[in-house]
Parts: sequence; structure tokens; C-alpha cells
Amino acid sequence: MERDEKPAPAKLRDAILRGENVASDFSTIIVPAPPRDQTAFKVSGDDRTLLIAVALFDAVSQRSATQKSLMLDSAEIYFDLRHDHLGWLRFEFTPDGDLHTGEFVGRSQPR
Repeated sequence: MERDEKPAPAKLRDAILRGENVASDFSTIIVPAPPRDQTAFKVSGDDRTLLIAVALFDAVSQRSATQKSLMLDSAEIYFDLRHDHLGWLRFEFTPDGDLHTGEFVGRSQPR
């Protein structure tokens, strides 16, 4: 997390688009290969606000003749608020702007 006395979504968006101190180049745990589409994120905040910006870059911007629809991405964020690696709060942001939440208890890792 980067400390910012006046965190703002526009500042995070601009930093991600410039590639300024962002986390990226992820691979999945199951498959040791880079993802088809790259994801970048940046976190900033102050004592009262936490902002998380996520950019989902599509490798394929148009669908092919055989593809019925675009493969739209969603972003999932997991928080271990008890710091026990057993209980996780999950937030999923879908391409249409919906938010889905859930809690996972009793696992050493989220799925």
C-alpha cells in the first residue's frame, strides 16, 4: 500500500495507466504460466480510506467469428482480516458493475 494523504480514484487510475509503482505480471498457482490477459493493481490510502484500483487488460479486444461473446473479466479481492489464513472475505467485481461478496472459513487458502 502506498500512503497518500488525499487518496482519489483518478490518481490511482492515472498511476496504473502510466505503470507507476503497480503490481502486475501475475501467474496462476495451478499453471506456472503468465495469464492470457494481464492484470495490474495499485493500493493507496490514508488512516480512514483504502482505495484498490484494478486494471484488467484484454489481450483480445474483438471476438472472433467462432466466438459467441467476449470473455469479460471480473476482479476478485480476498481479505484476511483476522490474519489467521483461515477466514477470508471475498469481493468480486463483475464487468457489469455488480458486487458479489462472500466469506470463506476453515481453509488455509481461498479458492
